[in-house]
Amino acid sequence: MKEYREKIANLSVYEQKMRDLYLRKLALGEILGPLTGYLSIDKPFLKNYPEEALLREVPKQTIYERIYACNKDRLQDIALIYQDVQITFGELFENIDRVSKALLAMGIKRGEKVSLCMPNIPETVYTIYALSKIGAVANMIEPRTNAKRIKQYLIEAKSTKLLMVDLCKKNIDKIIDDADCPLKTVIGVSAVQSFKDGMKKRIYQFLHPEIKDKGKYQNYETFIQNGKSVKQVETVPYKENTPAIVVYTGGTTSIPKGAVLANETYNGQNMQFQYSGISNNKGDRFLGDVPFFSAYGSSCGMHNALCSGVSICLVPTRKPSHFYKLLRKYRPTITMEVPRTYEMLYQKRRHKKDDFSFMKDNICGGDKISEAREEEVNREAKKHQAPAIKKGIGMTEFGGGITTTISDETNLVGTVGVPLAQNNVKIVDPVTHEEVHYNEMGELWATGPTQMIGYLNREEENQAFFEEEGNIRWSKTGDLCTANQDGIIAFLDRIKRAIMLPDGHTVPLVPIENAISMHQGVLNCAVVGVETSSVNTGKVPMAFVVLKDEKANTAKIEKELRHICDENIPPREIPRYYCFVRKLPYTLMEKVDFEFLSKEGTRLVLEGNKAKGNKVKQLVKRLGK
Repeated sequence: MKEYREKIANLSVYEQKMRDLYLRKLALGEILGPLTGYLSIDKPFLKNYPEEALLREVPKQTIYERIYACNKDRLQDIALIYQDVQITFGELFENIDRVSKALLAMGIKRGEKVSLCMPNIPETVYTIYALSKIGAVANMIEPRTNAKRIKQYLIEAKSTKLLMVDLCKKNIDKIIDDADCPLKTVIGVSAVQSFKDGMKKRIYQFLHPEIKDKGKYQNYETFIQNGKSVKQVETVPYKENTPAIVVYTGGTTSIPKGAVLANETYNGQNMQFQYSGISNNKGDRFLGDVPFFSAYGSSCGMHNALCSGVSICLVPTRKPSHFYKLLRKYRPTITMEVPRTYEMLYQKRRHKKDDFSFMKDNICGGDKISEAREEEVNREAKKHQAPAIKKGIGMTEFGGGITTTISDETNLVGTVGVPLAQNNVKIVDPVTHEEVHYNEMGELWATGPTQMIGYLNREEENQAFFEEEGNIRWSKTGDLCTANQDGIIAFLDRIKRAIMLPDGHTVPLVPIENAISMHQGVLNCAVVGVETSSVNTGKVPMAFVVLKDEKANTAKIEKELRHICDENIPPREIPRYYCFVRKLPYTLMEKVDFEFLSKEGTRLVLEGNKAKGNKVKQLVKRLGK
């Protein structure tokens, strides 16, 4: 088997494609042949794709060249919708050209990293593609990032220029004159820059006066005006495997790292989405509320939509509670949200008569969703004439998407679908790195055309993340998964979330959450590992539970939950502690803040006699705000 693997790993790209065509026929039953029982070798998921999907090449274009080539013949179609302003593709390209000239006038060189601290507003889109047009790189920073971390990102990227939304000025003021801060010029952009003159714009400008030309600060209008000195912009041509955008990882389990994404990442993701079963047609509307400073938002969202001629409804401030109003306002055909957003939508009883039949695809990713909650969301969606959610698994380092549920046959409850076209995956033992068989748990490794170039200035991290196998470079996702004989993958947990009991046994926590969510009275839950002693090593499971009825008898429900876990969870993996809270804490990216819960749970156990009494009430009060 080892020799067989080595032979496969050293095949050329063409030979790999020919082998995939053979395996596709084998999976479809068109020919007979041997199966090995290993996912990455048998590739049973290939039966879900036409031959064309396996043979296509990722477009050899920059991301700017790609959106221009896709839309040069539909310049009158709507590209962006921002509040009540509609921007055509023709106007989009004109604005990209203006920003390109302004960047050149400012002295931006090919390959230079220019930082953007911007939400989803038109100027963000213009700047990302303008940088691509002149051969520079967008260094994307979350606008709500604290001053210290912004400076860290600027130093790592050696970025001397920053475009920021005006609301970031307080943070930038704290670092702009620091001796170790590389900033030389900061362009201030108003969140209402693209608004037509009206009451909303005047109110915003009254509350948030525009940034003046002073010191290192420059107003956006001045920035654009200076660009008029540049008469013409030459589009820098595509060069294989060069950086296009730097996006920072979520940092929920470690310090965020800059993932350097190439043009191939974005163009490859768009190519894959054409075979994903997701609607990407002229006339569609995409709800652009997932931030473009994330790979999920900029690749699966922004670039994929624009390459497909889909109009993007730009939403600068994203809150799950706003989702319903956005649906009513924009009537998007495609939404791409974290599970919490869909859960909150259908929990609101006042929406029960709404018709959401205008929706074609509801894409769900970025966080786990329990099996019980998934079934509930899909039941409610059907009542509203909306489609079932389409799930997937992905990561910043892959441009956002690795797998997706491309059809009803692959959209099984509790799974995340099959690898996107031209991706390959395998599930390996986390210790030995040997591939395991179908239905055995292990770490998901992936390879494909959208892999990042690497982490910015983190060579040691790169060596830990990538695994070379002949001509194949695998990425270690850190996700515990299983796969069945059809290549459909089920996500169990993040390896960093899985805990080790004091006896050395490893426990994935998502299956426990799935079991607890089976209770009809449970609205949401999160299971974390907590320390029980300052002396012993290892952790034990503790469940934080949100009930549908806050006045329910928690003692009775805890007894019922323990009974459910007894029937569905191995004895030593059953939660030792339960804590009932009004709501769960979430990070800025709308993911459950497990790190906070683990720390609070440990504190309660160590200080509060098995998490009972007043200390629990204090935690309930804090999480209930």
